[in-house]
Amino acid sequence: MNYHRTIEHYFNSTYTSWFSILDLREGTPKREHFSSEEEFIRRQGIPILLAFSCLK
Repeated sequence: MNYHRTIEHYFNSTYTSWFSILDLREGTPKREHFSSEEEFIRRQGIPILLAFSCLK
């Protein structure tokens, strides 16, 4: 079972832990990694990676 937390959840958890968020990046799929256009379009709606740069 997969569970997707929202960006809001991660932001609030980080913020309430007294971290300063310096940068936020969200990864996206690349077209060349998929054999069909339908699969690529479907995967665009699924978050792949979320990276925070923080300072405490």
